Amino acid sequence: KIIYKQKDLIPFKGKNYWIYTSEKEMLQLKKNGWIKDFKIMKHMNTSRINIDFFLPNKRNKTTEKKYLIKI
Repeated sequence: KIIYKQKDLIPFKGKNYWIYTSEKEMLQLKKNGWIKDFKIMKHMNTSRINIDFFLPNKRNKTTEKKYLIKI
């Protein structure tokens, strides 16, 4: 897991870079007006796959939202 601070991203702001991040970090970037575009992704920790992941009606319980954000 890579963790960054918003100040570390300043050199990349406005250069059309994409960041893969959690909802908490996405909300902070949004609050500060950094987001140009974003896509919602379903994330699954592959080391913890269980049978529920393979059952379409239960898959959402095993995944979490992550965000691909253009800054």
